[in-house]
Amino acid sequence: MSSHPSTKPQPILLIHGGIILLGPDGQIGIAHNTPRMAWGIATATGHQQGITRNP
Repeated sequence: MSSHPSTKPQPILLIHGGIILLGPDGQIGIAHNTPRMAWGIATATGHQQGITRNP
């Protein structure tokens, strides 16, 4: 068995996804590689929602 990595071409995965994070300081982060991503935030003082679009 060879210890060298395979030289065969690897398939390209065309996957879209996103994540919404809440930091320890309460800040919210949104990241995605989709054409658009829906998001929503609810707090004791109200709620917000929207759709973030990539340019």
